[in-house]
Amino acid sequence: MERLIIRVDASTRLGTGHLMRCLALAQGWKDAGGEVNFITACQEEGLLQQLREEEFDTHILAEPHPDASDWDHTRDILAAYPDAWVVLDGYHFDEAYQQQVRETKHRLLVIDDVAHLKHYYADILLNQNLHAEQLRYSCEPYTHLLLGTHYALLRRQFLAWKGWKCEIPEVARRVLVTLGGGDPANHTLKVIQALQRIDIAGLEATVVIGASNPHDDELEAATRQSPVPIRLVRNVRDMAELMAWADVAVAAAGSTVWELLFLGTPTLLLVSADNQEMIARSVDSQGVGKSLGWAKNISVEPLAKAIASLLKDLDWRIKAVEKAQQMVDGQGAQRVIDAIKEATSNKLPPTTLGESLRVVFLGSKQAGCIGLLTLAAAGCKIQGVIAYDDTVQKLAGMLHTSAFSSLKQPEVQKLLSQSDLLVSVHGREIVPKNFLELPRFGGINVHPCLYRYKGSRPIDRLLQDGCTQASVGVHRMTETVDEGEVLVEEFVDVTEKHSVEEVYNVLYPFYALALLTAIHKVRKER
Repeated sequence: MERLIIRVDASTRLGTGHLMRCLALAQGWKDAGGEVNFITACQEEGLLQQLREEEFDTHILAEPHPDASDWDHTRDILAAYPDAWVVLDGYHFDEAYQQQVRETKHRLLVIDDVAHLKHYYADILLNQNLHAEQLRYSCEPYTHLLLGTHYALLRRQFLAWKGWKCEIPEVARRVLVTLGGGDPANHTLKVIQALQRIDIAGLEATVVIGASNPHDDELEAATRQSPVPIRLVRNVRDMAELMAWADVAVAAAGSTVWELLFLGTPTLLLVSADNQEMIARSVDSQGVGKSLGWAKNISVEPLAKAIASLLKDLDWRIKAVEKAQQMVDGQGAQRVIDAIKEATSNKLPPTTLGESLRVVFLGSKQAGCIGLLTLAAAGCKIQGVIAYDDTVQKLAGMLHTSAFSSLKQPEVQKLLSQSDLLVSVHGREIVPKNFLELPRFGGINVHPCLYRYKGSRPIDRLLQDGCTQASVGVHRMTETVDEGEVLVEEFVDVTEKHSVEEVYNVLYPFYALALLTAIHKVRKER
């Protein structure tokens, strides 16, 4: 496996979430047999020690970008590993920094939360948040988007708890407080003061502070004076165990949220940074957490009432736990690793994947138009189009390609015998076996929700079942409808989509991505 070179920072101002999720990706990469280098301006010894314990090569920078010394040192490290993938995680890694990485000819994965840049130059762009599908990214034509909690990065310690079913007491009494590795405004003290005002027998709390928290002496004094038993712990190595211990949590709305959802810990969320607003809002809207808004805007008394209400609300906690653990399944890091491997094996530039490939196309509706345009843009030679509606027929005319209304027309069989591949995107005819044997590489079919809903009306059935995981799959065609080897399947979270049209609007970009990936596989294997 290629080496990962991860460029990420952590500090009181930046927090530790960026580094922690990169650690999760690095652990997964290492467990799969790969090597990892970290380049960081982090100066917190506790965090650096975690990297050293994993035996990752760690390079410490004096100052982060935009200081010129950052790129000077990073460039020298990249030069030593020309085949490595570079991972950037941090809002300060702007367009200029990404372009500098690309100029070294390294493949680039960018981890983002807020789509704050005008353009992204990544091979892969990862946003693991629930709101990711709502953002609009400007990126390169070849950029592979990994969006949603399907790709949530969880550290190894959490994966050991897969399948965990927490006990849900009638009245919750064990509270975990975790407001980030830095918490420069000391919102943790406000939560401690709120806990002291709650009159519930047996109430106890564990308060976690990170290596970069500057208020440990003040917090220590507050916990010693508390009438409620409160334990203050620093630099916790096994957060998963603490989250599993807790009946509820009060947490910052950062990447810790996905860890809490994985373990099914009902959570009150406090926003302490701009990038956390959308996370808090989306989690609240899905009923898997409750947002209290900006931490700076809530006083001790309302905070105490909100915590007490959650402790007593058994019905809400039961529902939240069930929904939360469906949303984050623990396979996110592996899915990202698989995407890196797939992109690594793709040695051809995406725009030339179909160069000189002779294709006969079957299609209808908007998905068919997307498929046909994708093939044309990839450089395929479109031999002929079987158009099942006016939209695809008109597009074939614009591409100066012969259009037919059915496979049964005599000219089509001749075109198939002179082609390399038959491609169907929402085709409306069953292709006979003898027709599939005519193209050199056979046929492939693009189908939504292939993993679960083969046959007609897949999106209608998905919505009827209340399923929130849609996909676009491509499989080799056989004489049996929607059967055959699956070449690729791109998954998309459609939690907030309630109509067939809304789901398809989310899926359409993935038709192009899945089709390009499948074409590459077909060419590579044959």
